[in-house]
Amino acid sequence: MRQPMRLFIGVSLPNHVTDVIDSFKEAYVQYDLDKLEARWVPKNNFHITLLFLGEADSYKLDQVLEVVEKVAKNLNSFQAKTGGLTILSNFKYPKVLALEIKENKNLSALQKALLDEFNKKDYVFENKKFVPHITLGRFKRRVRDLKSTLKELREPPEQEFEISSFEVLETSYSNGEIKYLLHKRIKFG
Repeated sequence: MRQPMRLFIGVSLPNHVTDVIDSFKEAYVQYDLDKLEARWVPKNNFHITLLFLGEADSYKLDQVLEVVEKVAKNLNSFQAKTGGLTILSNFKYPKVLALEIKENKNLSALQKALLDEFNKKDYVFENKKFVPHITLGRFKRRVRDLKSTLKELREPPEQEFEISSFEVLETSYSNGEIKYLLHKRIKFG
């Protein structure tokens, strides 16, 4: 019997955006040798998480696909922009170095529409504020003087991109690395 799947709904990024972000991330990796001690996200794993669904079996996957297809029918594509570097959690005990996604009413409405539809199906979610971002790395330990360290890092230039679909993805682990398996890409409209 197959283990339960760890599912989430995310937005993949176009190559021109991941190329720019990855080139800056590589500079952070070099800088990391002294200061940051982070596990860096590979370029092919860059995404924006809309909703983490947790563990599911194949029956639940069918329900998930039904819900996301319903939500996608009512959507039109829209533009989004990357912002600056940010820390998720807090500066005293940082967990994640990420690139912000600038405030975007369409992206927030998309996430809320998904959340509302899943709530109708009795899914239970943590009551967390939606903070759209692209994870660059996860800290292995507490970083001393993180604020000044962040000021030393050059930030990627703002990248604008279109969002016209989202994906149902599964988190898996292989040889100690996180991999995201695509179950379905759902186009808007």
